[in-house]
Amino acid sequence: MGLSASQARLLSITARISDNELHSQQLANSKVRLADNTREASEEYLKALNAKKIRENQCHGDVGPKEN
Repeated sequence: MGLSASQARLLSITARISDNELHSQQLANSKVRLADNTREASEEYLKALNAKKIRENQCHGDVGPKEN
């Protein structure tokens, strides 16, 4: 293999590595965004549950938890 062929092969391999690293970084960023969205949705869901419990207690005139 001549010098120019070796250089072309090196450039090709370097480009592929860079492309793989870019895709890896994009996947990592997507996972972070998904985790943030999941956390936000969970917080919103918990707030809604807590608000529902308060409304139910207020509708029945309860101040605290009921004893059985």
